[in-house]
Amino acid sequence: MATPDATTAPLTGAAAPTAATTETSRRRRGRPSPEIGAGLLAAAVLLVWCVVMYWPVPLHLATWQAGGPGDGWSGTAIWRALADEHLNPFAAGAIHAYNAPEGLPVTYQVNIQQWPTTIFYYLFARLGDADVGQTFYMTTGYVLTAGSMAWFLRRFVVRDSWIAVLLGCALALQPLSVIKGPGHTAFVHLWPIVFTIAAVLVMRETPTVRKSVVAGLWAFLTVSWSGYHLLLGGTAFAVVLLGTQVIAPRGAFKLALRNTIIAGGTLLAGLLVLAVWLKLASHGVDPTDAVRQNPLINITIYGARLHEYLVPPTGSTIFGHVTAPYFASRWHLSNPSEFSIYLGNILLGLAVAGFVVGVLLRRRAEAEPREWRRPIMARGTIVVAGAAVMIVAVASSLPPTISVFGLTLPMPSHAFYDVLKTWRVYSRFALVAAIGMLVMSAIGLAWLAGSGRRRVVVLALATILIPLDLSVHVGDPASTAPPQIAAAIRALPPGTLAVYPLERGEADGYGAIYHQAAYGRDVLNGFDDQPTETRAGSINDLSDPGTIDRLNALHVRYVLAVPRPIAPGDGTPPVPATLPKGYEVVATGNYGAYPSLVYEVPQRSGKVLVSPGRTFSNYPGGAAGTAWGQSSQPTVLLDGDCDGVCDGTLELGLTAFHGAHEVTVKQNDHAIPVTVGGVTKTGPVPLTSTAAQTLSIHVRFRNTATLVLSTDAKPEPVTVIDPASTDPRLLTIGITTSRWTSSGSTDVSPAPPAG
Repeated sequence: MATPDATTAPLTGAAAPTAATTETSRRRRGRPSPEIGAGLLAAAVLLVWCVVMYWPVPLHLATWQAGGPGDGWSGTAIWRALADEHLNPFAAGAIHAYNAPEGLPVTYQVNIQQWPTTIFYYLFARLGDADVGQTFYMTTGYVLTAGSMAWFLRRFVVRDSWIAVLLGCALALQPLSVIKGPGHTAFVHLWPIVFTIAAVLVMRETPTVRKSVVAGLWAFLTVSWSGYHLLLGGTAFAVVLLGTQVIAPRGAFKLALRNTIIAGGTLLAGLLVLAVWLKLASHGVDPTDAVRQNPLINITIYGARLHEYLVPPTGSTIFGHVTAPYFASRWHLSNPSEFSIYLGNILLGLAVAGFVVGVLLRRRAEAEPREWRRPIMARGTIVVAGAAVMIVAVASSLPPTISVFGLTLPMPSHAFYDVLKTWRVYSRFALVAAIGMLVMSAIGLAWLAGSGRRRVVVLALATILIPLDLSVHVGDPASTAPPQIAAAIRALPPGTLAVYPLERGEADGYGAIYHQAAYGRDVLNGFDDQPTETRAGSINDLSDPGTIDRLNALHVRYVLAVPRPIAPGDGTPPVPATLPKGYEVVATGNYGAYPSLVYEVPQRSGKVLVSPGRTFSNYPGGAAGTAWGQSSQPTVLLDGDCDGVCDGTLELGLTAFHGAHEVTVKQNDHAIPVTVGGVTKTGPVPLTSTAAQTLSIHVRFRNTATLVLSTDAKPEPVTVIDPASTDPRLLTIGITTSRWTSSGSTDVSPAPPAG
């Protein structure tokens, strides 16, 4: 009977135990298996890497974070506030600390879907410290990802622990994972996907009901880890499960099909439990209402381009200064961190070699001794599985459509988008592509290394060159200590605080909400992606005397003015040196490097602020001062500081974007009377694109109200009226003016473009 030669042996799965190996295992009882040993070593390497790269965070876990102000700080702030306010993360509610006065809604929908991560973070925030939890979560992600991939490669692909450890670490050190790690910590947790693929392969080796259920449970854990794990992990599971079903050995197809059904059914059962849980928590309200719905243009913008897989990113330690101009000339409006999907050209070259070697040698599998073959793991099968995962992942990462030789071809992202519009950045499929690539890379490296002295030289070079090829700049760790002025703010009497410049959270690195606990009061900031976001346009100019009344309508008592630029390199800070008469300086101190002032806002009751909802935006080609709706149900927000009930008349100037349409004004899902031209009616009011129509609406509300402008207009592209425009938005109706009149006072609140 033929014996595998030295060249091909590393490509085969672990051999069935012989008498010699059994005896050896008995002598070594108590020691980890080679597979576990490789995993532990890779995990240890990444743990050391984390300590070195993010020093001195290990010495100051509660007061430092691995990344500077940004998404990581925002996440920490939210978990801490949930714990401080004793809110249930799995139930509807509002975090009163942020987005005052309405509060920031608890994203219970997302928290239920990603229940393992929610439990992890919430328990750390309740029982320990949210900052410690952030660092621990990120570190365990890197460590477990490297360890799981090393174990996987040693268990299924090669019998060389050096290769397994090296490429296991390579998965954790993928540029996208490293760059996103401190802010988007879920993306360093690739180990659930690795173990899910492994569970399917184990199920195929020795098909049993128990192993099929375990594979389904691992898949359920994976798709529950985060919102993107649902997409990325679910796709990887489907590819491996169905792919190994197709190549099931003759005579075993029905058995394999049974186990496919059991594994898939277990996953579906878990998802059904989540769906029921979500429905119960929503109390009859559509749980998807608060989940972001992306327009198709976002999927195009944030899709991967093939050259991004091959060209080192601008953050590359070695090549970044060379490739930066290349990427600048090909920028497609995506965040630079999102197109840092370089897989490593050395690893890609090894993957090509591994694929060729694996496919060419597959036909020789039948000649191998039976003890060297498993039912589903015959030589070459594993490389085909790795290639399938990589190909599907790369195809799924591309924009919804691509052009090939003049033909427009739909990509998988278009199909995903048709099902759910929640996901925006499909380029993150590169992380799954890396798993498939490394399977082939391990085979290619084992073939190239051979044995003896050649193996030592080749693997030594690979150990140096592969990490260098993947290396990217890592942002410096940062102290999370509150600004010096925070103590002075905390000593002031109660009242809501607004931190200026009043911009979306990322402009300040989410520092305004992160330091809320140090301020000891609710903050107006934290409106990102909320219906109230666009009202910031009417209160962001502190030099406007009318801003005082608008801040009163929002119950804001204090203003922290930080004279800093919005972004590095900006010119004059947007905070004026002096404020209009009425503001009183009540505290001074430093906000980081900026001497700052805290003002008390003059208190005036009976004020109402009118602002367009989040679906409104400006259109540079349209009429000046018009805010344009981007949906058929745009909203108008009313905020008031009235002694009791705000009672008055809202005058709205409305116009259609294109053609003629009708609008019905609704409050609390009911149509309300409007007066047009002296005639009062409840129902549709005609609008045209040639002249604005003024609607007078009598409204009563406490603190806040939302009016829905329900139209029969379908969103139309800007190109309908401007064929030369590259503006991607779809518009319906516009607000030209707004005016609120209440008993005893009149407040003019212009409807500014949403920006």
